[in-house]
Amino acid sequence: MKYRNIILKSLIFFAVGLMIIGCRDTKSTEEKVEDTIEEVGDSMEEGAEEVEDAVEDGAEEIEEVIEEKVDHSQ
Repeated sequence: MKYRNIILKSLIFFAVGLMIIGCRDTKSTEEKVEDTIEEVGDSMEEGAEEVEDAVEDGAEEIEEVIEEKVDHSQ
């Protein structure tokens, strides 16, 4: 009788576990590809913004150097 309860509880636990695993939401290959494409696009945008900021900073530094040279030559 004692073993019967243990076996019954184990089977119920196993069945509930299978139901939880079987009901989870899985992504199709197409959805995974779309997510990856979006991530790549976002990374490219961030990279472009960083390049833009670096170019602007460089241009500002060049302007400052030119202004210093003009001031010193007068």
